[in-house]
Amino acid sequence: MTSLDSNNPFACEAFLLTLPRLPQPLTEEQQGKIRAVLWDIQQHKLGVTQDIEALMEQDAVLKSHYREVNIELRQQYSANERAKSAAVAGVLTAQPLELEQWAEKILRTGDDVVAAAKSVVQPMGTVVSKTRSDFWARGDRLIALSAGGATLGAMIAQVPGAIIGGILAAIFAWSSYSSKNESSRSEVTQ
Repeated sequence: MTSLDSNNPFACEAFLLTLPRLPQPLTEEQQGKIRAVLWDIQQHKLGVTQDIEALMEQDAVLKSHYREVNIELRQQYSANERAKSAAVAGVLTAQPLELEQWAEKILRTGDDVVAAAKSVVQPMGTVVSKTRSDFWARGDRLIALSAGGATLGAMIAQVPGAIIGGILAAIFAWSSYSSKNESSRSEVTQ
């Protein structure tokens, strides 16, 4: 869960993910208010979730998109909670450092907040989730090959063979993993 306050743990992330969904022509006043909230997120200002909620009450379009994103994040989090342990459950949501980086890049990327958000938030979200899924896929491969190496080593040379076989298989599994291989395998199976 990511937030600078405890009222709504998804407020900052939902706000940042809402920006690319907004219609393109925003008034200067709207852009100024959005920039102020982005600045507060970047500066770790306490009470930023209240600022976000206040901004949502002032603009119906922003509020409707924000609610949609917030519901999606809550559903995603609930699904992760059901599917994985508490340590792994937050894998698909952004971490606080990522939120600050997104806010900073949006602030630095020109005058149009919506266009800047589209160019920053969406690509970064893809990179974050791809990196995490690659890590877990690599870990799965490491476990499977280590177990196999240890079993084979145990059959050949008992305990020392199991240790050496497991270590060598783990090294091979970690170093030989390629996300291209995994994506080509998933295409073949589909």
